[in-house]
Amino acid sequence: MIRSYRDPVKPVRSFLPAVVAAAALAFTATPSFAKESTPTATASSDLQLARSLNRAFVELAEQVAPSVVVINVETKNDPNMAGMEEHLEWLPEQFRKQFREQFQQRPNRRRPSAEEPADEDAEPQFNGEGSGVIIREEGYVLTNNHVVENASKIRVRLKDGREFDAEVRGLDPQSDLAVIKLKGPVKDLAVAKFADSDQVHVGEFAIAVGAPFHLDYSVTFGHVSAKGRDSIAPTQMWDQQFIQTDARINPGNSGGPLVNVEGEVIGINSMIRGLESGIGFAIPSNLVREVADRLITDGKFTRSYLGIEIRALRDDPRMKDVAAKVKNGVVVQRIQAAGPAASSKLETFDVITAVDGKPVASVQGLRNEISRKRPNSEVSLNVYRGGENLVVKVRPEVLPESVLAANRGPVPPPSAAKPPTQPKAEYLENLGLKVEPLNKQLIKENQLDPGTKGVLVQGVEENSVAARNGVKEGDVICRAGDKYVTTVEELDEILSAASPNGRARISIIRDGNRTGLLLKQLPKK
Repeated sequence: MIRSYRDPVKPVRSFLPAVVAAAALAFTATPSFAKESTPTATASSDLQLARSLNRAFVELAEQVAPSVVVINVETKNDPNMAGMEEHLEWLPEQFRKQFREQFQQRPNRRRPSAEEPADEDAEPQFNGEGSGVIIREEGYVLTNNHVVENASKIRVRLKDGREFDAEVRGLDPQSDLAVIKLKGPVKDLAVAKFADSDQVHVGEFAIAVGAPFHLDYSVTFGHVSAKGRDSIAPTQMWDQQFIQTDARINPGNSGGPLVNVEGEVIGINSMIRGLESGIGFAIPSNLVREVADRLITDGKFTRSYLGIEIRALRDDPRMKDVAAKVKNGVVVQRIQAAGPAASSKLETFDVITAVDGKPVASVQGLRNEISRKRPNSEVSLNVYRGGENLVVKVRPEVLPESVLAANRGPVPPPSAAKPPTQPKAEYLENLGLKVEPLNKQLIKENQLDPGTKGVLVQGVEENSVAARNGVKEGDVICRAGDKYVTTVEELDEILSAASPNGRARISIIRDGNRTGLLLKQLPKK
C-alpha cells in the first residue's frame, strides 16, 4: 500500500536537527532547572513525530536488509577495470578518475604475470562488486547485468554472514537486469516483496540499500524525484523508463533495491548521473518482475516489435487538424516493408491510442507495451483514422538485434530518377510534383513489388512544397487523405479538395517502406 501525505515530511537528516534545536530552545528559556518545566504541546508533538519517524526508518532498514546480498565477481577480462569503462562513461571525468584510483588501490587486487601458470586451486581474485536482492526461496537473486555479465566466478554474501558461490541464470543487457542462482543447498532465505511501480508517486520516500564502494549494507534515504525518465542514455537504446531518486546511489549500489516505506521494492538501482548530484535511476519493479520471471524460465527475455516508426501526437502540431478529436496517442509515420505491421491493416497517419485496452500517449509507452508481448500473439490496437475509432489486429514478431540500429540509421537513397513526364494535373504541378500512374513497365524499371499500386513520382521541383515536405523522386504515392489512389486524376482531386492553408496527407512507398508525409496546402485560387 502506497501512503500519501498532505504535508510531505522532510528526510530525517534535515528534519530531525531542526526539531531537536527547537526543543533545546524551549528548555533553555526557563531561568533554572529547579522548577518543573512543561514543554509546549507543539514541541512535544514535533519530538514525538521525529522519534516515530526515526524508529520507522530503523525498522525499515532492519526489515529490508536480510533480502539484500553483496555480490563479488572475478571477471573474465582485464582485472584492472573488468569491462566497467562503458558504465563509467555516464560519470564526470573527475569521478571516473577517482573510481579508477580506488579500484587500483584495492589491497586484494593482483595482476598475474604472463609467465605465471594458472593455479586452479587458488582463491578467486574478486575484482568487482555489486548488490542484489533475493527474489525466490530456491536461491534466485536479481542484480544488474553489468555487475555479472563478464564474471568467471561469482560469490554472494548474505546479511547473516553466509556465503554461496553462484552461477548466471539469465542476462538481459537491454534492461540491464540479470538473475543468478545460488549453488548448493539453501534455506531460510529472506525473499524481497515487490510493489506495483505504476502506483509509485513522485515525492514519496525512497530508500536504497546496497554496498557502495565496498561499504556493505549502506542505507540511504531520499525521495522519488520523478517517474517515466527515458532517453537518459545517449549511447544506448533502452526499452524502459526509469524511476529517478535523490537517495544516494554510488558504484556498488548497482543491483540493489530501491524500496518504499512499506519495505517493498519499487525499483532496482542501476545508474547515477554525476558525483554527489543526488540523481540516481532505478528500473521500475513491474518490468523487473517480468524480466526476472522470463530469465528464470527461459534464460532470456525476448522482445517483440511491429516494424513501425511513430511520433507522439502531442509532439506533432501539424497533426492537430488531422486528429482534432484525439488528445493523446502516437502517430504512425512509417511502416517497414519487412516488419510485422506490413501485413496488418495499419496505415500511415493512424493514431494509436491504446494497446489491448491500455492507453498509450508516447513513443516510449507504445514501445514498452509492444516489446513485452509474446511474439506472434494477437494484439489489438485502438486506432483513430479519418474521424473514426477502429480496432486493428497485429501480431508482433521477435525483435531482431539489428532493428534498433537500422531504425536510427540513414534512410537509403531512392532508385535512380527516371526522366520526368509531362504533368497531367495543374494542382500537382503547383505543388512541384511530376507524377505518372504505375504500370508493369514502371514497376519493373523501379524494382518495385509486383503488387504495388499507386502513382510514381517522376520529378520534384527544387524548393517546391513537395520538396520541402520530404517527397523525393522514385516515391510511390499510394494513399491521399483516407483513400487509396491509382491515377493522377484521383490524387489531384483529393489534394486540391483539402481545406485551404491546411495540411494534405499522403502515404508513400520508399524502398518498400510506407511513410506518411504532410504537404502544406496551397491557397485555392
